[in-house]
Amino acid sequence: MRVLYTSAPWRVAPLSGPFGRRIVRDLEDGMIFDVAKVYGNTSNTATEANARLVAAAPELLEALIAAADALSLGKEYQGNVLEVVAAARDAITKARMPAIPARKRKRAGAA
Repeated sequence: MRVLYTSAPWRVAPLSGPFGRRIVRDLEDGMIFDVAKVYGNTSNTATEANARLVAAAPELLEALIAAADALSLGKEYQGNVLEVVAAARDAITKARMPAIPARKRKRAGAA
């Protein structure tokens, strides 16, 4: 099946200022490609959780497709069901992993 979205892996990166996160794909030439942006106060855990969920989307989709194939074929499924379950758990873990640390900002007048 032809993939119509930016291929994985995607990751969460800081957005300039405290108002969101970038979802990026690291390219082979060292460049970073912006896939999406999640806006919101980064001190809000929902903003961080939303960014992680979006970054895990390609892996979640792949795991869901593999699980649907395995379930629909039942006993005729030729793949390794344990690998399908492991891929699904890995994608879920990525979606739930801890947030990236916020950048420390110097206060005005601080040395």
